[in-house]
Amino acid sequence: MGIIVQKYGGTSVSSIDKIKKIAKNIVKVKEIGHEVVVVVSAMGKTTNELLNMANKITDNPDRRELDMLLTTGERQTISLLSIALKNLGQDAISLTGSQSGIITNTVHNKAKILEVRPYRIEDAINDGKVAIIAGFQGVSYLKEITTLGRGGSDTTALALTAALNALYCEIYSDVDGVFSANPEVVKLPQKLDEISYDQMLAMSENGAKILAADAVRFAKHYKIKLFSKNAFKSGEGTFITDEAIMRTVVAVTSEDNIIILTMKKKNLERLLIWLMEADIFYKEIWSDNDNITFIFDRTDIQDEQYFLGWLDRCEVEYFDSRAKVSLIGNKLYEDPMLLIDSSDILEKNNIKVYGFNLRDLTASFVIDKSRVEDAVKLFHKEFIEK
Repeated sequence: MGIIVQKYGGTSVSSIDKIKKIAKNIVKVKEIGHEVVVVVSAMGKTTNELLNMANKITDNPDRRELDMLLTTGERQTISLLSIALKNLGQDAISLTGSQSGIITNTVHNKAKILEVRPYRIEDAINDGKVAIIAGFQGVSYLKEITTLGRGGSDTTALALTAALNALYCEIYSDVDGVFSANPEVVKLPQKLDEISYDQMLAMSENGAKILAADAVRFAKHYKIKLFSKNAFKSGEGTFITDEAIMRTVVAVTSEDNIIILTMKKKNLERLLIWLMEADIFYKEIWSDNDNITFIFDRTDIQDEQYFLGWLDRCEVEYFDSRAKVSLIGNKLYEDPMLLIDSSDILEKNNIKVYGFNLRDLTASFVIDKSRVEDAVKLFHKEFIEK
């Protein structure tokens, strides 16, 4: 009937009981007649625990050795799930990223997939086995083990879906799909039955953690049928497709683990050269006539003390107590009242705006980190609940 790729996140495989349940679900899909390739993350908070171990030794662990350490988490999960499947009478094989043919560039801790050579996976499928793949990891063309950064298991799953020409990809987590806001912040978020690749990408790039941005880019590029589902509840979840939700505002997202810096344009070249040499990536650039604003994800900065010290020496103004709240929608720039209404909402509730950026699918505001949840609730009530 065809190949299905399933990905299970860390919360879905956080215990042996959950792994056993997932194994039973996989067997059911196999019995229908589908071939199944499964991508898994490390169990629960294993990755954070491994990272904490390294940080107890040094605040700036070597990136290569960190990749060697962190990839052990997924290896634990693939072997346990393979054992669980074999215990149910379903033959399976566990494969690391390198064994699966995930070829990346040489950037440790945030590698990009260059090519997929899924020969061993194809052999496993032909032998009637379920292939269990370690997500989040690969091997560079220099034969070094690499990791793909946050959400890397999602990216692994979508890359394999494309390489294997699978029917579709299912991303499983502990929520029912994609919501109009973080259910932990907003009391009445709306589950989105469908959403476009572009709108989902805008959500992922602006703080929504349900799907990794790189994974959504893979899905969009290869036109992959992509579903976000709950690992332990029945339901269709959310279907990510070409079709956009046509209402103006679809979702509200936020990011608070960021560093924002502002500088004069005349100093831009010096900063860009230093960032390239220090292997530091920025998320966004905003610009006006005189100044340029950079937004950095703190998780992309390995040695934050060194980074902030360099900014101090160069007299670059930066802020680590600010956050970003974003409206995600459709042709936002065509609605002149949107910017007026959203600004009024923030002003009336004494939420200071330090900058804003309006694009086709996003309207973003920089505010104090302490008020970000208030802003999300206010925007959701005004633009979605009403």
